[in-house]
Amino acid sequence: MEGIKNEKDCMYEFSLIIKHKVDLGKYDECLELIYKKMAEFPHDPVPHNLLGILMEIKGNHLLAMKHLRAAWALDPSYTPASINLDNMGSNGSRKLYVFS
Repeated sequence: MEGIKNEKDCMYEFSLIIKHKVDLGKYDECLELIYKKMAEFPHDPVPHNLLGILMEIKGNHLLAMKHLRAAWALDPSYTPASINLDNMGSNGSRKLYVFS
């Protein structure tokens, strides 16, 4: 049905919004939005991937990796989480983030 977006489209748009806000340095606003989306879609990997990126940017590598692993566990075929896990590795040396 036209006008009704499926969850995948919704999450893609959400990822773009978060990326834009991250680029503007609005980390607290991102955090609030991501937590709301997690509550709304608890089995979707996208919010965990985004939270992993945000935590890495804020310097919390351990928590970042936990959320990226959670995203991967929820959907092993979700490519952004796999790429982010590879990029951040054990020390977070590659600062290349895949939002969607």
